[in-house]
Amino acid sequence: MFYGSIPALITPFAEEGESIDYQTLEKLIAFHIEEKSNGLVVSGTTGEGPSYSEDEYKKVIATSIEASDGRINIIATSGTNDTRKSVQRTQIAKTLGANGALAIVPYYNKPNFTGIKRHFEEIANTGLPLIIYHHPGRTGITLNASELATLHKINNVVGIKEASDNPALTKEICELMPEAIILSGNDHLAQQVLRNGGKGSINVIGNLAPSMWHMLMTNPECDDLYEVLRPLIEAINIEVNPQGIKCAMAQAGYCENTFRLPLVPVTSETEDKISAANLFCIDAL
Repeated sequence: MFYGSIPALITPFAEEGESIDYQTLEKLIAFHIEEKSNGLVVSGTTGEGPSYSEDEYKKVIATSIEASDGRINIIATSGTNDTRKSVQRTQIAKTLGANGALAIVPYYNKPNFTGIKRHFEEIANTGLPLIIYHHPGRTGITLNASELATLHKINNVVGIKEASDNPALTKEICELMPEAIILSGNDHLAQQVLRNGGKGSINVIGNLAPSMWHMLMTNPECDDLYEVLRPLIEAINIEVNPQGIKCAMAQAGYCENTFRLPLVPVTSETEDKISAANLFCIDAL
C-alpha cells in the first residue's frame, strides 16, 4: 500500500498564518493525483502540523480524504510525545477514513526503549496501519536496527520512515527486515535506500516536482534525473524544513510563502539560491 513517492504535503496558510487555505489544499491534492504521487502525508512536520488546533487537525484530514476521493493514499501524521494524544489523533484519522498513520519516536521527554515500544503498541491498537518515523535529529533518540525490527513486529505496524541520515544504519535495517516497507525520510539518500531494498520515500522535494520524483522512485538508477533535482534539494535544505520548500512552492505560484511562528520565511540570501536552483531545474528539463 505504501511505496514510491509519498510527499509530506505542505499546509497552505492564509491571513498571515491565522487560517488554513483549504481551497488551495484541495488544489494541491488534485495536483499530486495528476502528477502520479503514490500517496500523501498530511499534518506532518513539513505541513506544520504541530501548529494545528484540534479542529484544524480534523478538518485537514477530512478535507484531504474528501479531495482524494480514493485516488491517492492519505497518511495522517498522528504521533506526538504524548501517547494518549497520539492514540486520540490516530483514532480520529481512522474514523475519518485515512489509509494510514505516521507516528514519530516520542521527542523531548526521551523515554527508554520499553516506553517507546509501549507507546507504539498503544497507537497500533487503534487498528490503523502505522508507519513508525525514526528521526534522531528531531527527537534526540537514535534506535538501532534491532530495536527498529522489534518495533516493526508490533501488530498493525506496516513500515518505517527512516530519517537518521545514516546510510549504514539504513542499509542494515533493509537487510535485517527485507519484508518491511522501509521509506527514506531524506531526499538526498532516497536513491540509495531503494537500491538497498527500500520501497520508496516520504519526501519534501515531491511537493514541487511530484512527477519527476515519482519517476525517480520508480527507477532509482536514473542518476541523470537526480542530478537535475539535486541543486534544488540542496537549496531547500539550507534552512529548516519546511521553510525552504514553501519558498520554492511560492516562487512557482502554488501557495503563499506564509508560516506560523516559530517558523519564518527564509533569508533573502537563501531565497536567491532557491530561485537559482528552481531556474536550473526548469532549464535542465
